[in-house]
Amino acid sequence: MFFLKSLDLSNFDTKLITSFYNLFYGCKSLTSLNISSFVTSKVTNMNYMFKNCYSLISLDLSNFDIYNLEEMEGIFSGCLKLTSINLSGFKKNKISVLYNMF
Repeated sequence: MFFLKSLDLSNFDTKLITSFYNLFYGCKSLTSLNISSFVTSKVTNMNYMFKNCYSLISLDLSNFDIYNLEEMEGIFSGCLKLTSINLSGFKKNKISVLYNMF
């Protein structure tokens, strides 16, 4: 059986994406994730994006442009080992749903 432990998506072109709903939901063995080049300026929904990523230790979301983001429900819910999250880019936004974020 194979379990995904590390994922480098630094070359993904995400500039036209509007939803990251459930994107990494349930990646239970994932410990390392590089999404540093994700363009998020059109994204409105990040509900459950990292939910139940039990083994994920840290996330750098400092480059995320969340100006148009409206929903982040349960985005980090179930991330039991997450000890570091860089949210320094989370400034001006339109978020209306933050329920159960952690």
